[in-house]
Amino acid sequence: MPDKRHELGSSAIEFAFCSLILMPLLLGGLSVGFNLVRATQVAQFTRDAGHQYAYGIDFTQASAQQMLVMLATGLNFSLTGGTGVVIFSNVLMVGPNDCTSGGLQANTASCPNLNQTVFTRWYRVGNVAVYTSTFGTPTTANSTTGIISSSSYLVDSSARANGITNLMSMSASQTIYLTEVYFSSSDYNIAGFLTGSGVYARAIF
Repeated sequence: MPDKRHELGSSAIEFAFCSLILMPLLLGGLSVGFNLVRATQVAQFTRDAGHQYAYGIDFTQASAQQMLVMLATGLNFSLTGGTGVVIFSNVLMVGPNDCTSGGLQANTASCPNLNQTVFTRWYRVGNVAVYTSTFGTPTTANSTTGIISSSSYLVDSSARANGITNLMSMSASQTIYLTEVYFSSSDYNIAGFLTGSGVYARAIF
């Protein structure tokens, strides 16, 4: 049999080397797993909020906002802080009739946003500092109601909802109800390894 009396080594050193590989994998796996759980919660919250918005619930009203907080139970959401924000918007595919109804001619010289998707309403509830819309940020939305006048959305390029037609086709004068939700996952960050994580979901009705 081999003589092992002269073999030297330390299990502590081997464990230390293994830890350099295994610990980041373990921590990364935990972070990703917790984010998946949160993603499921956010997706359900987005569907619920978006469905109610499409049915006419006005979340600029205090009573409706409290209902939104209840829907977000289990998530760190509040009207004045928290780590999440909900963005509600109406998106219109501008057609010739929309231009003429707004007192403009049905051409891009008179009605620059003809054949473009535009926001006709856009507002946020929650911590507005954590995220803004994936599709744009209209500058002329009323700060209280979120409504954008036709004199703005027919001509103002900032009212355009960029990228909507990459998700779905829209016909002239069609309106959709878009709800976007984002929650920061900074509580699952791992310093120097995984930072800036968050969960995003959207619902279109």
